[in-house]
Amino acid sequence: MFAKLSVVALIAASLASAAVRAPAKSNAASVTSNLLACSDTDLHGTCLTFAYTTGTCYNLPSEFNDVISSITPQGDAHVCTLYQDYNCGGSSHTITQYQRWLSEFNDCTSSFSCSA
Repeated sequence: MFAKLSVVALIAASLASAAVRAPAKSNAASVTSNLLACSDTDLHGTCLTFAYTTGTCYNLPSEFNDVISSITPQGDAHVCTLYQDYNCGGSSHTITQYQRWLSEFNDCTSSFSCSA
C-alpha cells in the first residue's frame, strides 16, 4: 500500500512540475530589411523605403496611407502582407516579390508586416 502511494505521489509531483515549465523559446531570429513602396505603377511616382523587422506590424505614415500602387520587398525570400486597415487589420494581400501594380489592392494599404 505504501509503495502504491509513493508511486502516485511521484507521478503527481512529475505532472505538477511539467505544468509550470516555461514554454520553449523560438529559435527563429528576427531579420531587418526594407520594403520599397511607390505611389505609381512600376516603382514610379513618390517612393518610400520602409525599414522593417520581421514579425512586427507597421502602420504607414498618413501621407502614404491608401497610396501604394507598386511595391517590392528587398530581402531574400521575404513574405510581406499588406493590410487595408491600421494595426494589420482588415483585408490583406500577400507579396513575395516585386509587384509592378497591386491591381485589386491598389491604393488600399494602411499597414504591413513581413516574415522571412
